[in-house]
Amino acid sequence: ENDYVFIVGLENDVVVSLATAHYEATTNSAFLIYLFAKDLPNHDELMTQTLHQIEHELNLLSNLVHSRSINFLMMEVPKETADLTQDNGLMIDHRRQFLYEHHFERQTKIDYIHPTNDGHT
Repeated sequence: ENDYVFIVGLENDVVVSLATAHYEATTNSAFLIYLFAKDLPNHDELMTQTLHQIEHELNLLSNLVHSRSINFLMMEVPKETADLTQDNGLMIDHRRQFLYEHHFERQTKIDYIHPTNDGHT
């Protein structure tokens, strides 16, 4: 209960961004599931505002349980394939730069089992 956050960014009653996250109370951490913004001139600003808002909402949940902010926010990023097109490569580089600029760090020593499409690991 009260462990998912869903944010929709609106400009002039039009959806311009979206984010969803899951708060995990036992570790006081959160998983950023989706973070999207429309391809507009202010794309990066929309992404930043949406990320900050979802972090704010996650911290509200955390404060209800632990009286402090979340320990960390993580995001699963798919592994890059060897056959990237130039456009996809640029998009991935931009995504990586955005995450680094917002203090995400690459983790390689976390044993993460990705759930299958049927919900089982």
